[in-house]
Amino acid sequence: MVKIYSLFIALLMSIGLAHEIPVGYDDSIYPVTSLKAQKINSIGEFHGLVILVEFSDTHFTIPAPKDSFSSLLNAEGYNYQGAKGSVRDYFITNSDSLFFPNFNVIGPIRLPKPMAYYGQNGDNQEEIHAAEMVIEACLQASTEIDFSKYDSNNDMLVDMVYIFFASYCENENPNKREYIWAHAGNIIDSCLTISNKTIGRYACSSEYIGKDHDPDPLMATIGTFCHEFSHVLGLPDFYNTSSGSGLTLGSMSIMDRGNYLDKGRCPAGYSAFEKEYAQWMNIPVLEPIDTIVSINLNPVSSYSSATPILCAFKIVIPDTKEYFYFENRQAEGWDRYLPGTGLLIYHVDMSDEEAWDMNMVNTKSSHPYYQLIRSGFYSMIDYRYIPFPGQDNKTMFLPPLIWDGRTAGFELQDIKEEENCIELNLLWKK
Repeated sequence: MVKIYSLFIALLMSIGLAHEIPVGYDDSIYPVTSLKAQKINSIGEFHGLVILVEFSDTHFTIPAPKDSFSSLLNAEGYNYQGAKGSVRDYFITNSDSLFFPNFNVIGPIRLPKPMAYYGQNGDNQEEIHAAEMVIEACLQASTEIDFSKYDSNNDMLVDMVYIFFASYCENENPNKREYIWAHAGNIIDSCLTISNKTIGRYACSSEYIGKDHDPDPLMATIGTFCHEFSHVLGLPDFYNTSSGSGLTLGSMSIMDRGNYLDKGRCPAGYSAFEKEYAQWMNIPVLEPIDTIVSINLNPVSSYSSATPILCAFKIVIPDTKEYFYFENRQAEGWDRYLPGTGLLIYHVDMSDEEAWDMNMVNTKSSHPYYQLIRSGFYSMIDYRYIPFPGQDNKTMFLPPLIWDGRTAGFELQDIKEEENCIELNLLWKK
């Protein structure tokens, strides 16, 4: 049963309602409640809702669109047009087989107006009819499905609605103003309630990626979807969601630009921190001792709770909520297209809960809360130089500063990379 608190008012409110920002990068969904409050259980089975949307004048052109997108999302070993796996493959692998998502594809649903209507831009270049597209799609879908099955955490909100719309997106074809700008948003203010569940956050992207005149059209790939779905798991964006500027994680993280690797066919795998954040990995804490500690790190992509190998570790700074994370990332598995390999070092500050919960982790250029530490000067402009020892053969990591100006009480020496493994010595400083 469909329950709407004044659909007419909701449609009027749709102007500027969606808070659209390009999907995947600059896609922040400024949540009405915190990411933590909206997150789903990251262990076990999950069922997500995906709606295929076409328009009165623009229809899907890929063969059997429902089957094609169901394969993109769910098929084991998905390899269409060079894909390295499906969305489900990605999350099963990165979760160490703890999480098994399934995505129910509905449609194509044909909306009553032409694509240019839903793609119309306002004064600030926002898609002024985006919310209307989502509302109409959900209303039509409600005749086929029970929306109550898509609230896994019982917070009365549908966990996610993802829309693939027909044709190309304006993001990649900026001269085609009739196209829709792929984006993420939230329509909770529209008060659209179906099966006693309110529709809130959504994301949408196009049937094809790239330019609409490409001789070999490339169907949508998994990268953007994996990024957006990671928000449903509670992860924030790690780029600057305020301005997009500053030194962030770039292609090293699925929550920055890593969703675009290999044109989205092989997005960056989860880092050790991201796996821990999703409750898929336990990272050991190393405590100070009086002797040098020799450490060997295997690639994070090879992590398995069933095999006792060390892939990452962390150091907790006493009397703070600051941590340093260390991991070995290599060009294998989902990480095979990373721009650089070796030891990655992160400085994490969890002191501002609002920044983490409201998706503002790296909006302060003067105080980012999740930093990837660069190995040298060139790493400021080239991500290939970020890891240690890396292109510059940086074999030492001197005691870093923490946010109160003190020096952290450790350093790394003799950092080596041999046969995809990292060797280093950890020395505690008094």
